[in-house]
Amino acid sequence: VLGLVSYRVRMARAASRCSCTSVARAILAIAMDLGLATLLSLDRTTGSFYHTHEWYESRLFQGPSFLGTAVGAPHDWLAARFAEGEEILISSVDDFPPDARAERRTVERLDIRSVLWIPIRAGQQLDGYLAFDAIGNEREWTEQIVYRLRLLAQILGAALNRFRKEAELERQLGFERLVSELSS
Repeated sequence: VLGLVSYRVRMARAASRCSCTSVARAILAIAMDLGLATLLSLDRTTGSFYHTHEWYESRLFQGPSFLGTAVGAPHDWLAARFAEGEEILISSVDDFPPDARAERRTVERLDIRSVLWIPIRAGQQLDGYLAFDAIGNEREWTEQIVYRLRLLAQILGAALNRFRKEAELERQLGFERLVSELSS
C-alpha cells in the first residue's frame, strides 16, 4: 500500500509540475504583450503579500525588480484591497481612487498605464494575486480578457492547492515510514 501511495504522490507531483510550467509559459506570453506580470503569495504568518515571481518584457519595463518585497506602506490602499481578496481592474491611471495616491505615483513613475490584479484562490482560501501591468499604453480590460485571466488564476490556485496537499501527504507518508521502521 505504501508503494502505491508513493507512486500516486510522484504522479501528482509530475502533473503539478506540468500544469505549473504551462501556467508560467502562459503568464510569460501575456507579460511579453503587456510589459509586466507578477505573482504575489500570501504569507499566512504575517498576513502580507510578497512578490515571489515576475515576468517582464525588458524592452517595455525598465523598472526595478519587486521580488521579495511585500505590499504595504506606503501602498496601504492596495494592501487593504488585497487583504479583502478584491479584484482590482484599472484601465487608466485616472481610475485610481483619491485614497490610492501612493499607488498612482508608483505606477506613473514606472510608466504603468493599466493594471489588473486577480486574487488566486484554492477553494475558498486566498493564496495570493496574479498582477498584470500594461506598460506605456493604456489597456482596456474587456470581459473576455478578464475572464481568461481569471481562469489562469484559477488554474494556478488549483496547482498551489495540489502542492499544499502533496506536502501534507509527504509528511504523513514520512510518519508512516517511521512507524513501519520502528515496528519491524
